[in-house]
Amino acid sequence: MRKLLLLSSLIGLISMKVFAIGSPYTSVISGNWNDGATWGNASPGVAGTDYPNGVQVATINTGHTVTIPSGYAAAIGSLTITNAAATNLTIASTGSLSFTGTLTLGTLLSRGSCNVNGTLIVQQGATITGAATTRLIIGSTGTYRHNYTTTAGVIYTAGWTAGSTLEFAGYTSNSATPTGLAQTFQNLKWNCASQAADVYFDGTLTTVSGNFDVTTTNSSFIFGLTTSAAATLAIGGNLTISSTGLLDMTGGTGNSTINLQGNLMINNNDGVLNGGPSGIATLNFNGPSVQTFSTGTVLSTNVRFTVKTGSTLNLGTSAVTGTGIFTLESGATMKVGSPDGLVTGTTLGNVRVSGTHSYTANGNIIYNGSVAQNLGNEWGAGGALNAVSVNLEIANSSVSGVTNNIIGSTNVVGNLTLTTGSLNIGNSTTLNIQSIFASTSGTIGGSSNSSLTFSGSGAL
Repeated sequence: MRKLLLLSSLIGLISMKVFAIGSPYTSVISGNWNDGATWGNASPGVAGTDYPNGVQVATINTGHTVTIPSGYAAAIGSLTITNAAATNLTIASTGSLSFTGTLTLGTLLSRGSCNVNGTLIVQQGATITGAATTRLIIGSTGTYRHNYTTTAGVIYTAGWTAGSTLEFAGYTSNSATPTGLAQTFQNLKWNCASQAADVYFDGTLTTVSGNFDVTTTNSSFIFGLTTSAAATLAIGGNLTISSTGLLDMTGGTGNSTINLQGNLMINNNDGVLNGGPSGIATLNFNGPSVQTFSTGTVLSTNVRFTVKTGSTLNLGTSAVTGTGIFTLESGATMKVGSPDGLVTGTTLGNVRVSGTHSYTANGNIIYNGSVAQNLGNEWGAGGALNAVSVNLEIANSSVSGVTNNIIGSTNVVGNLTLTTGSLNIGNSTTLNIQSIFASTSGTIGGSSNSSLTFSGSGAL
């Protein structure tokens, strides 16, 4: 009989322990997520036994702050942060929390908060209750990773601190538009390495205050701004499209505009697209400081590039290409680094679009190459710059002596400024300066058959 009683007690203890392991976790003190003492268990404890790990359920009790420390990857089914302003979950930098169920940020006016300085991973099917700008806070080093795969999901309302990132990383077969995009995001990253369908946002994304990175669309698939709806996207930082990324500005009849204040960087294989049969895609450079354009590829279809008044675009040696148009507005500045300068057609120089090359009076063009450059035949008879009152500055840093060779007769109708380098008038060619001219350390040279005409005013 005694043996039976002992056996019965032992079974009861085992049952109680199993029940404790499988039951929800509730914090008893503030502390680290991966310390059993935080949850009233052995310290430091075992993951999944003494502290939550996996698909379990947990509650952070009133007045407690639970921290996922740097370098630790936590996982949970569902988590509730109870109703108190002093109840918090903090994900430290390089720490992460992945959840598959529901993250509840309280149910009353006085609610807890989730402070993300590391990464919050919202898995397929996961939801957030009570999300608000003061309760779900993505910090300056924080990332909200939307890891939905087969359905679109929701981007929940959050406070997006400067430096924070919204990352799309999971999409496979989904082709629908997620909701919740009418927020002012800081940085946005499209990083869907297993993407197997095109995804368009249909004009719902309007503001990215920082950088916009199209890291990968799995090469063959597309991330697009719109199909039929009008779309305008303001990007306060850089737009970067990596080698396996495809950005389609419009995939149908909808007009799409990007107002870019930072740099445009396109790497290797793919680039900015206008895939629509009739939609107009416009990319405006309108930054407050110098913007750079760099590409290792061809922009494949119809995009209208415009350098807006007051902005400066440094092209370096990269070429603006494709079937669109290029416009330099009045008061805008472009820096030309190609050895060929500005050339008609689509094969040489910095501007190679097959559509119109348009240079507006009182625009500014600076030749700032580090090797010998030609002005290019865009300045000559039949070129888009011939007889246009565009201001020209020579600021070439080459030590080769002759830096800017004029091909054919060229009329410089706007101001001419010689900052550094030599402006060489080619053999049997003419340079007609029809406005103000000035020189600091630059020079004008030529041959015995060169002609130089001044009809403006200034000093050399």
